Amino acid sequence: MTGIVDVFTDIRARGEIAIVITQSPAFFARRLQRWGASETYGSDVEVGRPLPPSATLLPEDKVRITKDVLGRHRLTEHACVAYGDSSSDLDLFAWLPHAVAVNPSPAVAELASASYVGTDLREAYSIGRGLLSDD
Repeated sequence: MTGIVDVFTDIRARGEIAIVITQSPAFFARRLQRWGASETYGSDVEVGRPLPPSATLLPEDKVRITKDVLGRHRLTEHACVAYGDSSSDLDLFAWLPHAVAVNPSPAVAELASASYVGTDLREAYSIGRGLLSDD
């Protein structure tokens, strides 16, 4: 996706936070902090070691982490927009009132408030900002 740094920069300029929650390894997610993500969460995978059962983030972990972050920042779920593409986002999309499916699987698109197909995160982000302004 293009436009990732621009999106994180705009979020920070507004005094908002951008969190990334992924089933990808945590070391990969942490790299997004260099691009402007406020907080990142990923699976605790160590290269070359067997994967313990609790290492991979589960779909329900995305909801738990989001609730925790929102609580720490005194925000409600109505102030949050989730972006996702796969079945690991289903629980989050079912819980949050604002969700943008990005190049989604059919199940994710069905739960989303809006969908985006393309390669520019700025466009998906614009759709998400529009969802917030509808409140």
